[in-house]
Amino acid sequence: MIRQVFSVQEEIQLEEYLKVSSNINYGLTFCSCRTLAFKFANELKKKYPSSWDTNRMAGKEWMRLFMRRHPELAYRKPENTSLAGATAFNRHNVDQFF
Repeated sequence: MIRQVFSVQEEIQLEEYLKVSSNINYGLTFCSCRTLAFKFANELKKKYPSSWDTNRMAGKEWMRLFMRRHPELAYRKPENTSLAGATAFNRHNVDQFF
C-alpha cells in the first residue's frame, strides 16, 4: 500500500511555496526541497519513513513522485546573476527605460 505523507492541500501549499521562492529568485535545489519537506512534515506531526529522520530530509523517491504529481514545477539548474545586471536594475534605470 502506498501512503502519501502529505494531504493534497498540504502538497499544494508546498508547491505554492516553491513557486513563490522561485519567483523571488530564490529557487531551491532538490536537496533543499527535500529538507523543507522533512521540516514541514515534522511541524505538522506527520508520519513519515524513518529514513527521513536519519537523513534529516525527505527521500529521493518521495521527491521524484512529488515532482510527478506537480508537473507545473520543473527542475532547472540555477544560473548566477551578474553583478552588473543586478546593480543595473534600479529605479533610475527602469524609469529611464519606460
